[in-house]
Amino acid sequence: MTTEDGNWPPEIEADFERIRALGRGAFGIVWLAKSKNNHAAADSDDDSVDSDEKEDIFDSTKHVAKYPSYVAIKQIHASNEEERQYANREISILSEIEHPNIVRCLQSVKMENSRLVVLTLADGPNLGELVNAGGALSASLARLAARHLIAAVSYLHCRGVIQ
Repeated sequence: MTTEDGNWPPEIEADFERIRALGRGAFGIVWLAKSKNNHAAADSDDDSVDSDEKEDIFDSTKHVAKYPSYVAIKQIHASNEEERQYANREISILSEIEHPNIVRCLQSVKMENSRLVVLTLADGPNLGELVNAGGALSASLARLAARHLIAAVSYLHCRGVIQ
């Protein structure tokens, strides 16, 4: 339906603007994308309520963004059965898990020879970039990174995703 640099399916094009490629690998490409359907009120920190307001303050569906402002969209090659199984397993796992140190699957779309997966964006540098930019990590930063990694691995182990 689309090539690596071609158009996305209409349901993805309607919600996201492609910004730039974040990375390429053996199984596909990951894009940075901006949500087209966010509402400024969703990001507001103003919790004050005017007593004269007419709207229902208890309606939790108001002012809720469908997606975060920026997401990662991963296009996974799935041209044969083995690649389709790999893609489907990844999508299934990421759709079920919810942990602050693991990206979440927000939406996925099957295409003829690939799958598009909308993921929460892990923004900022990775450990390799931090080390390359500033040398060895401080002990406190290394402990923090290890704590986050161990928490994520433990979560996946407890859910039976890894053994």
